[in-house]
Amino acid sequence: MILLFVLRVVSATPFVLVEPYRSDWSAAHPVVRGGTVLVLEVDPALLTMTNTPRPVLYVGEAPVEVLARDVDAGLVRVVVPGALGAEAFIYFGGAALPETITAEAGARELASARAAGLLPLRIPVSAAAVTVLDHAALAGR
Repeated sequence: MILLFVLRVVSATPFVLVEPYRSDWSAAHPVVRGGTVLVLEVDPALLTMTNTPRPVLYVGEAPVEVLARDVDAGLVRVVVPGALGAEAFIYFGGAALPETITAEAGARELASARAAGLLPLRIPVSAAAVTVLDHAALAGR
């Protein structure tokens, strides 16, 4: 496995949704009621769009939903369902389609990344959670 690190967490904004949605970014299709929007600095080459399997961006054992990419700046805005602590393992795992990732596959990716030397990244302290109407409003923030 070639480990592709996230360079840093630029910002973290906790949110609560008025209208939850079902995420298509993992095989489990979890219902997202709240979580954190992260802005991450990454290698811009990892942000190009394709219809083929690419390295999957994870927080812990779960693939994250990409809301927006700024390839030139090397920034990506993602949704992490649920609460985050002060630190999190954030990394690109093996090439796949995120919607095919099972909990077991995610656990294997995290174990491999940690064995390869992955360290947790500090999550910046942010203000209180913002309330957002729905997924469309979250994507537009």
